[in-house]
Amino acid sequence: DGLLSFIARDRLTRKNLNENPSAHYLFIERNGGFRGIRLSLEKVAEREDEELISKIARRAVEPSESDKPKRFLITFKVKKILNLLGPQEVEFTH
Repeated sequence: DGLLSFIARDRLTRKNLNENPSAHYLFIERNGGFRGIRLSLEKVAEREDEELISKIARRAVEPSESDKPKRFLITFKVKKILNLLGPQEVEFTH
């Protein structure tokens, strides 16, 4: 469906996305060299659903209830995928 979600805390990145919904994400493969992709994204939704976020988060965050940070599930539409280097667009496949 061309959607991608990230978990974010209530910090500067989230504030910036509320002012400008365009974002870019750089993914570099671990195997060394210059392999990876660049994603051009546009924010389409934001949810504050701690139960859902806890289910999908890689790391469990369990501070005391009084200092538990707010987390948000921010969903983006993938507008374009480019190779890490150069202007060549990459075809999106599932």
